[in-house]
Amino acid sequence: MADPGSVTCQGRDWMYLRSIPLWEARDTPQRCFYRLYQAFCAADGHMISYETEYFWRKSSPQWASDNLPDPQCEDLEQYAVMASLAEILAESFMWRLSLGLRRDDTPFASRDDEPLPFEPEVCPPWTTTVPALKEKLLIHSEEGVYFDSPFHRRNIYMATGHFYTV
Repeated sequence: MADPGSVTCQGRDWMYLRSIPLWEARDTPQRCFYRLYQAFCAADGHMISYETEYFWRKSSPQWASDNLPDPQCEDLEQYAVMASLAEILAESFMWRLSLGLRRDDTPFASRDDEPLPFEPEVCPPWTTTVPALKEKLLIHSEEGVYFDSPFHRRNIYMATGHFYTV
């Protein structure tokens, strides 16, 4: 797994880089996804939240969750984590959409108004072919509270609340 201290340092650098328009213009969904994977492996909840929010704010069709390319990992553990990450990313985006939020930051007047229509976020097709791990993979065991998530379906356990921020 990733070194948490190293990931935290890199995370600060990423936040600075995002303020540079050229860097942000050249960023890709795949790069963001790998940063999210690295933060997940380091159990860095803050970086998971930052990367999830950053991905959410990118509203172009290129950044749709179902456009994430298949990483085609030979390491089954890595492949299972990445597939679960892609699924929880789509789930957390659907959760935000159900709250009335939109990826293009279209404002809504109040909770009583009818929510604006939206295109549902779906998982990339390659995630359906990734099998569950044979042995339980526990990431950041100090957390202790695990709710049902795409990770559990693949025998991976880590708290997922950091994906659900607004």
